[in-house]
Amino acid sequence: ARPGVQGSKGEGLLNGLAWGWPENVSPRPVVDDLDAEVLGRYNSDNAVSAARKTVDGFQSFYFADIALMPSVMRKVFEQAGAHIWTSDDSIIQTDGRILEVHRSAAGPLAIHLPEGVAAKAISAAITKQEGNVVELHLERDQSAWLELTTAK
Repeated sequence: ARPGVQGSKGEGLLNGLAWGWPENVSPRPVVDDLDAEVLGRYNSDNAVSAARKTVDGFQSFYFADIALMPSVMRKVFEQAGAHIWTSDDSIIQTDGRILEVHRSAAGPLAIHLPEGVAAKAISAAITKQEGNVVELHLERDQSAWLELTTAK
C-alpha cells in the first residue's frame, strides 16, 4: 500500500472512463503484477489501480478504488459477455422470473430482453414493444417490476 489517492483514470478497455472516491484515501492498494493487463491508474501518482488477468481460462478483474461508476462496471460486464438490460445507469435486479428496475431520471426507458424472453408489466405500463426491446415510461425515482417468461 502507498499513501493517498483521489480516484483513477482508465486505460485499454476502460480508456476514457474515470472512477473512484473524490477524497484522499490512505493507505490504498497498488497492483504490482507485471503479467496483469493495466485497466486503470491512480490520478495522484499514476500507480496501477485496476487490472485484468486471465488464469486457467478465467478472467479476473481487480479494482483497488472504492466508488466504481456504472459506466465502468458496464464495460467490464459487456466484455465478459453478460447480458446488458439497459444502456443507462438504471438499477436492475432480476432472479430470472421478476425484473425490477429503478431509475432516478424521468422519461422513457428501453429494456433489452435476452433472446427467448418475454416481459409482462406488473407495475408501470409497457408503452412500446419491438422485438426483444420493451419500453416503459418512468417518473423520477420510480421503480417498476416486470414478469419474465419464455417468449412464444
